[in-house]
Amino acid sequence: TQLPFPAAPFDDYPFIIEPNTLELERDASGEVTLWCFPTKEGNFADKLICTVEHNPEAYVFPVGAYGAVPRIEMDPAPEEGKSEAAIEFGRLLLREGATK
Repeated sequence: TQLPFPAAPFDDYPFIIEPNTLELERDASGEVTLWCFPTKEGNFADKLICTVEHNPEAYVFPVGAYGAVPRIEMDPAPEEGKSEAAIEFGRLLLREGATK
């Protein structure tokens, strides 16, 4: 029996799993992908529960993540010739890093 995948507020449960159901033949294996996209700071925990047909015992895999809010501290004094303090990185390509 396939149970419906529960719907929950994303802010409280930021985990996404694909596919949300997976049916396998005997001795077969499959792959699921689990993501977490926290929208606020704090610890998030949930469980990935796997069931096997005709087996009353479920397999429970605890999952967890920590959401963080990026922060930066700057000297509030603007650079000479600028009206406000700013960090300018200019143009960056995707996956390109810069340090200032």
